[in-house]
Amino acid sequence: MLKLLRFDSPNLTVTFSDGKIIQVNTTLEKVQELLDYAKLEDLTFEKVSEFFDPEWTENISKIKEVENIYSNTPYTLKNNCLYYKGIDLSIPSHLAEDIVVAYQKEDKEEIEKLTNFWKWVSLIQQPESRESFYSYTRVNKGIITKEGLYIAFRRVMTNKVKDEIDQLYKTLRGRKKSTNVEVYVEKGQINTKGGFHLGNLKSLYPAKSFHSRTTGQNGLPTYFEIGEETRLGVNEVDWSNAECSRGLHCSNGGYDFVGYGDVSIAVVINPMDVVFCPYQDQSKMRVMAMTPIAILENDCEFELTDQVQEYISSIYEKHVNRLNDLLDSSEFTELNRNLFLQESQIIQSLNVIVSDNKSIVKDRLKKL
Repeated sequence: MLKLLRFDSPNLTVTFSDGKIIQVNTTLEKVQELLDYAKLEDLTFEKVSEFFDPEWTENISKIKEVENIYSNTPYTLKNNCLYYKGIDLSIPSHLAEDIVVAYQKEDKEEIEKLTNFWKWVSLIQQPESRESFYSYTRVNKGIITKEGLYIAFRRVMTNKVKDEIDQLYKTLRGRKKSTNVEVYVEKGQINTKGGFHLGNLKSLYPAKSFHSRTTGQNGLPTYFEIGEETRLGVNEVDWSNAECSRGLHCSNGGYDFVGYGDVSIAVVINPMDVVFCPYQDQSKMRVMAMTPIAILENDCEFELTDQVQEYISSIYEKHVNRLNDLLDSSEFTELNRNLFLQESQIIQSLNVIVSDNKSIVKDRLKKL
């Protein structure tokens, strides 16, 4: 049964009492038609789906026709929705459609990629972003890796005082003086007296190569280094649906990067770290963490080389082992602080990802 309507033109989000969500781009007139329809009868997920897409029932029938393909797969079809083993969240319709097509074509690489992608997406805290992320990816021609991670783009500023920060640290250490000092930059030169505050020297060393144009919640720039994750705390990002707010911003093209830095980079994002993702045709999204993997000559012009793939494989292993640590510690605060995901849902997804990657976790234990 229909529970809640939220219209932020042109994006309409319809929430049902059983937790299902529909997101569409529509008009105010169409929303009014839906409200009039709701006065006549109780609206179910199926009825609203068909209201906005007359071919919806036909598409569901096509999926049911190939239901036998699920008999030997980790997927099941229940109440016209697709589910993955062990995760009691329905897969968003666009993603489910492409998973079905991949099985029909027996495309093993696509099946692996989309399956891994859904496992991570199931841990997105914000339900609307969890529903819209794949649609956003598909419309913006985003890159999903075989590990289910996501490649996006942004600009950063060159940290022109990097060498000076490193030298100051080494000088103070060499003189056996404290490095617990505040560092400032004024007229392009660093000092310990005043100017624009960069932070404490201990935390700045070794200095990162790049930083964000804007400052974060603490009034300091956010720093980036190729191959190293930059992660904000759960209180440093805005979990609302505001398009431009606190968090690490990125895009897949179609966004004007002018004024946001002098260096273009490609970054890897774990879908579970998505803070807010607009529906379909919007070009900018917000995340809690990202790992820069390449410096680009031009915005969004990226080639997945063997070296970059090595970065991504190592990043994937770190994310899997981080989840294993969360399971061991039973600390899920950062994953459900907003109560968007119940702890049982979190444990389901964590268990699936860790159990499906036993070789990575086992190899890590050997190294330790």
